[in-house]
Amino acid sequence: INYKKLKQFIKVDSQKDHQAKVKSPLSAPVAAPRLQKSAPAHTVQPSTLINSIQQAFQNIKVRSNRFEPTLKVAKESLISPDFVTRESYSIVGLSQPLHPAASKEILKNMDMDYRCFYQALRQQRVDIDYDDQRIQQLLKYQKRILQHIVYIKQNFAGHERYQWHTLEQLQMENYFKK
Repeated sequence: INYKKLKQFIKVDSQKDHQAKVKSPLSAPVAAPRLQKSAPAHTVQPSTLINSIQQAFQNIKVRSNRFEPTLKVAKESLISPDFVTRESYSIVGLSQPLHPAASKEILKNMDMDYRCFYQALRQQRVDIDYDDQRIQQLLKYQKRILQHIVYIKQNFAGHERYQWHTLEQLQMENYFKK
């Protein structure tokens, strides 16, 4: 099927059909008798074909404009509006961390969970020292902490999300109270 030609037929014939419908809105397409030449029959068929195609596309367009949600969000999963304050959007990070990364020897001597969490924090560009006591406090909430950091950094504009930030800048105070 050549869609370009079909589109041209639709545009040309739709204008003709629109004029015909204005003159006689209840007229139905009439099939040509078989005894006539094939040319007149050929001109009647494309207009009926085009009308049916246009009708099908209109039905599709009408159906596609409707929005029906397929998933329902649980009430507990919605984040409360006061959880992330507006201050977080004006935070300025650093291009280099203030605290140096732990050496391989220090990492080797760390507990495995502590080391994995510390490395995950560094990967998210959290500026924290390897012997910071807050890491031990946050360790029991590590999955939630990392989700929170990713969520906060997604709200930063442009290159700011790739800067180094402290735990205070990433609004982690709520986790220290628990």
